[in-house]
Amino acid sequence: MRSELIKLSILVFFAAYLMSASCALCKINGSIEQKGDEGISIKIAISKPAPATAIVTMDVPDGVRISSAKPEFSRIVRKKNQAQWLLKDLKPGNLQIDVKFDKKVDAEGLRVLVRYKDDSSGSMVEQQVQ
Repeated sequence: MRSELIKLSILVFFAAYLMSASCALCKINGSIEQKGDEGISIKIAISKPAPATAIVTMDVPDGVRISSAKPEFSRIVRKKNQAQWLLKDLKPGNLQIDVKFDKKVDAEGLRVLVRYKDDSSGSMVEQQVQ
């Protein structure tokens, strides 16, 4: 019984360690906010040390087009129905991407990912913005 308790304690310790280690890589967090029927704001918080660059990718719903974006998107991948922003020279703090569509869009139905390289581990980190 005691050996099972020790094994369980070790398992819980390692699970907690892995969860905290993965959160240590979370240098960018974000949220999506509805702005009227046809607009959204992608709010991004960047912690220290900030990655040098990040790519924000948003899946655009079928049949919907982007009317405007601030900052302007870097490219549109039409085959995948995606808009991408290449963010360079990032600093700790907050930034916002405002997007206006030609039709009504529900912010909760959008998929937005942020990808960046973690300088301390050298690995690529991909986070979903919710």
